Amino acid sequence: MLDNAEINGLNGPAIQASPASVSDLMITGGTRLNGGNATLLQASDSTVTMTVDGSSLSGNIDATEASTVSVTLQNQAVLTGQLKNVDALVVDSGAEWSMTGNDAVGSLSVNNGRIRFGDAGSFHELWLGTLSGGGTLLMNAEFTCQHDYLTVAGEATGSHGLLITSRGVDPAADTEIPVVHIGLAAAGDRTRSLLGKVGTTLGVDLHVGNGTHRAALCSSCLRS
Repeated sequence: MLDNAEINGLNGPAIQASPASVSDLMITGGTRLNGGNATLLQASDSTVTMTVDGSSLSGNIDATEASTVSVTLQNQAVLTGQLKNVDALVVDSGAEWSMTGNDAVGSLSVNNGRIRFGDAGSFHELWLGTLSGGGTLLMNAEFTCQHDYLTVAGEATGSHGLLITSRGVDPAADTEIPVVHIGLAAAGDRTRSLLGKVGTTLGVDLHVGNGTHRAALCSSCLRS
């Protein structure tokens, strides 16, 4: 357990998991991790379970393809950075993952947590194998067709809120912006009420100035 500690990686990651190792990390009490290469954790062909409890961390988690890495953010924890080859991410109890680039995660479970696609004016793509739980996705869109984008390749379950911050010049005509693509929604699941069941498109109103336009949550369409 790292409780109210500070770890500095002078020329490399703050934490290095060596090949064939098995690690269970608990980071709590305002612990600070500072990687010299902007990496909090680097896992090399290893197994790592990392829990961040109430701490705010900035940096990346980088794992080799042969590694197995799962991350849990809980109790108002904040992680700002990219995740590479992370198998599972859980965002619980008011915690937040703030993206700084395009990312892919095997499974994402959000339970009263938030996924922030980055700051206004920066646009990122998130690819998920599966999505479950119930949380809020905070996304950005401009009517110049720049926008964040979420792909769920497998099953999406749960009940999720989608908050889109819109920017840009109010277009002269109605504009449809696809922001979500779902490969499979479980039958009867409440996710479908927000993200759209397979084969349909559901619109969400975006308010810019005096105009109202549509953002498409697509399960059957891909971006052009």
